[in-house]
Amino acid sequence: GLCRYGVDIFNRTEDDLWGLESEEQVQRAWSNSELEAMLTKAGFENVCFFAPFSLEESRESDERVFVCARRSGGK
Repeated sequence: GLCRYGVDIFNRTEDDLWGLESEEQVQRAWSNSELEAMLTKAGFENVCFFAPFSLEESRESDERVFVCARRSGGK
């Protein structure tokens, strides 16, 4: 499924007033195997998944992963 949430960002303007910017962000969780298949189809190879802020191999229980992949030449 999708995770939708709103973010409000307040910025101070040059006249020392506050401006408001709002945005909606939409995220979708992909499994490691889904990500690897999509990256491979897009021409990437040597796809590796790491636990957040670590060089340890990721586990399915990790809420976030870092992905490293290489794409040679081409586009």
